[in-house]
Order: sequence, then structure tokens, then C-alpha cells
Amino acid sequence: MTVIIVLKETRQAKGISRQELADRAEISVSYVEKLEQNKPQRVSFDILDRLCNVLECGIDGVIKHFPNV
Repeated sequence: MTVIIVLKETRQAKGISRQELADRAEISVSYVEKLEQNKPQRVSFDILDRLCNVLECGIDGVIKHFPNV
């Protein structure tokens, strides 16, 4: 199973800066950067929910799942 974070693409499409996303989701800019680089150690459902709310998107606007074939 492969899970890829697509947060950057969604954020840019919505015209929201990293700083604005971090402020509105109440997380640090450095954490947003780690997410966008696919380098988080773990991501909670709470943070995913906050990101989705700020970006007004579903979970597929933040992460994509690709099952192994």
C-alpha cells in the first residue's frame, strides 16, 4: 500500500499560502512543510480533518491511496 500526501497541490490550487494554512489549521508552518515533502513521521486524523476544513476538500485533497497491484 502506498499513501502519498497531495496537500501542496491542493493548497496551491486554492491559492492559500503555507503560513495561512498553518495559521488556520492551528499547526506549525514547519509541519505543513514536512507534510508537503511527504516526510511526516505520523499524521493524526484531527490534523487531517483541520486541513480538509481549511482547504474545503475531502480527504482525497490531502492524501491519496494507491493499493499495490
